[in-house]
Amino acid sequence: MPLRPTLLFIPSTTIAMSEVLNKQFFVRKLDQFLASGNFRRTPERYKVLDVVLGFSKHFSVADIQAKLQQDNFYLSLATIYNTLRLFVRANIIKSIDFEGADSTQYVVNGITSNVYLYCTTCGKIKDVRDTDFITFMNTRKYTAFKADHYSLLVYGTCNTCARKRNNSINKKSPTKKSLK
Repeated sequence: MPLRPTLLFIPSTTIAMSEVLNKQFFVRKLDQFLASGNFRRTPERYKVLDVVLGFSKHFSVADIQAKLQQDNFYLSLATIYNTLRLFVRANIIKSIDFEGADSTQYVVNGITSNVYLYCTTCGKIKDVRDTDFITFMNTRKYTAFKADHYSLLVYGTCNTCARKRNNSINKKSPTKKSLK
């Protein structure tokens, strides 16, 4: 099924989804950043970029490490963390820290939504496309401030955990028959 071009707000630019999905866009972006900062162009950085661009949703360092190992490409955790920090500075990815989460999550800039639902019970994260929120943020103006990007973190309980909690409460509470 072909992708429809969709406009997304990413830092300082609005680009078509087809360009966002083009890996060459991010390779050029990384090339420019590395050249401007006199950083080395290493095969490890480009391999991590390739892995990162393979994720369509949020991901963690553990997800990257697992994918690298699956490809028989072994990097230290320090190298992965340093590379991700570099990608954040290059505006290729953004990091999302959820209160109570075990690890930092990352997303590729422009590929996922800007609204994240975080279940405080099980830690599940869901990306949601909220067009009303996006419209509001794209039209919002701030005095003496230009927004580069935004995200909304919503904390709560997912349906699965809510059902489990309700079932356990119903099992513990006495029924009318047992009161007789």
